[in-house]
Amino acid sequence: MNGVRPTIRCVTEDLGLALPGFDVALHLLEHPLIKRAQLIPAQAAGGSIERIRALTDVWWLKVKIRGSGWRGAVTAGENVPEIFQELCGDYWWIGAAGKRNDDSKHDFYYAIASRPRSDWMLPRQLDATRIKAERAYADMVAIQARIGAMLVESLMSGKVLTAEYMAHILSVLVKAPDGETYVTVGTTGTASPEVFAVLLDSVPGTDRDAWLPEPSKIRGFEPRPGELIFSNIIDPKALDELCDLYPIGTLNLSSGD
Repeated sequence: MNGVRPTIRCVTEDLGLALPGFDVALHLLEHPLIKRAQLIPAQAAGGSIERIRALTDVWWLKVKIRGSGWRGAVTAGENVPEIFQELCGDYWWIGAAGKRNDDSKHDFYYAIASRPRSDWMLPRQLDATRIKAERAYADMVAIQARIGAMLVESLMSGKVLTAEYMAHILSVLVKAPDGETYVTVGTTGTASPEVFAVLLDSVPGTDRDAWLPEPSKIRGFEPRPGELIFSNIIDPKALDELCDLYPIGTLNLSSGD
């Protein structure tokens, strides 16, 4: 379980918050109701949470912060529409939020119970797209960190460095044979064009349009069966900056020799 996420509709309409960049997962937004909702799955497992009984088509649980008036409706990923299960089903969801007003038609519970169905509170395509974008951003950051550390250690050792990332084995070699510094990057596994584009874009100090495929063995780099390798010139100043960011030994790397 990856947290209790508010839907995008809930964030913008009910909570009145602006959507952050993709570097911030929505269940980590700074709002007291969202923070409180993170406790709901454990409380539900322990049987210490109250259901919103007026809603019967989908089961929803109450989340509330006493003294603030904030109330919300939370459900598990198993209730997400089937077409969004792959991306959205790992989370629990805050489908709606509002303020408690006793004996008022503006009361949160009255408002959501007055509708014939509650499926309008479930995540939709925008929520699935948002999760995909957040994960792509996190993958990009992870690749950048991994590649950065490999560049530094290869620069210092003169060897091919390898590391596992998801379903891939990444290989990096930095050499300066003729007064210019070259970087060679390879990967094995099921690297899609999108993954490889992110991989090459994660090498700082290079011209993204200057990467050249290497069809066979090059000096110092023995490609593995099925390995794709590309090379480029890299700016030494970028390597100097990486040496400050990624001291040797910060990641679990190994020589490819």
